[in-house]
Amino acid sequence: MRTAALAFVTTLGLLAAAPTARPCGVFVPDSETANVAIDAQRALLVLHERTVDMHLQLTADTDGSDFAWLLPVPDEPGLALGDQAVFDALDDLTTPRVTAPAKDSGGGGGFCGSTALDGGAANGTTGGVQHFGSGELGGYTWDLIGGTDAAAVTAWLTDHGYAVPSGFETVVSAYTGARWLAVKLSPSALAVALPLEPLVVTVPRPGDSRLLFPLGVSKPSAKAVTPLVIYTLADQRYRVANAASAELDDVGDELRARLDDGESFEYEAAVDAMTERGGGLLVVTEHAGHHDPASVPAALAAVMGSDAQYLTRLFARVPAASLQDLVITFAFEGGDVESTLIVDNGGPSGAMNLAWALVGLLVGVLWVRPRACASA
Repeated sequence: MRTAALAFVTTLGLLAAAPTARPCGVFVPDSETANVAIDAQRALLVLHERTVDMHLQLTADTDGSDFAWLLPVPDEPGLALGDQAVFDALDDLTTPRVTAPAKDSGGGGGFCGSTALDGGAANGTTGGVQHFGSGELGGYTWDLIGGTDAAAVTAWLTDHGYAVPSGFETVVSAYTGARWLAVKLSPSALAVALPLEPLVVTVPRPGDSRLLFPLGVSKPSAKAVTPLVIYTLADQRYRVANAASAELDDVGDELRARLDDGESFEYEAAVDAMTERGGGLLVVTEHAGHHDPASVPAALAAVMGSDAQYLTRLFARVPAASLQDLVITFAFEGGDVESTLIVDNGGPSGAMNLAWALVGLLVGVLWVRPRACASA
């Protein structure tokens, strides 16, 4: 078994009869018996004035079988390879640092090459499915197709080497009018187990900036719980509008209560308990704040811009039964959120603990943050 970091970026364009943007994807193996499951999903949405770049990284365990992503996309997406260093920098800046009594524990630009996906006239039609183009990018091969008949789309994918999970026709039916970007590993990538870069899709920004993240299409290949991290880089803080919400301090309160009750001090267990009480879907804002491009790693600065310097980190542990589309939008009422949390038995909140810690320190020592470059 090998672990592959497979990343993709999906739609942020307007689909027919849908006022919101839709990034999504379904992950499938190329054989019904392959040992493949989604371990986690991480997405970065970079919202500029006229466009949105979306980077999405998926980590999956596989027994070496081929596997693929099937993504609904707008008419003219730009597809590019991303940079793993972007996610590394995001993790370093925002991963919660949780301190418990006598114990520490953790919480839960820049393209290497690109291609434009031709969204114009179809270059071939088979069985009611239009084929708009295909090509290779890094360790991936891709096809861009369209069709309104779910059975025909499913049959085309199967005939061209893309395994589809049970129930995939239902998924296709939910996205009438969308085109499908089918991405899989190239034979050479499988042969040498190449490290796989994130993929990035650039599309026009929707007018209302409401991004629909259809997490529900992950159901066919999801484990019992799917950890999800969504980053946004924009001009302000963002949130998930259709889920219960919490902030890092709320997780601190839950951890404190668990300590007082003699339960285990585990960040994910605390989030799971809060998720259950929240109805099965809870999103925690673990970080929110402005970052100057001059003060962040170069890889992250390369994907930022003058209109995309406010970074939000949203975290969820989503039970399979609760996988559903997420609506990501402005958080007008939200303030900054620090990613440091100090928890002790029965004490004040993490923010208050941090404040007292700084006061103690002062007294004790006297003040010792592309569009495609080659056509397919």
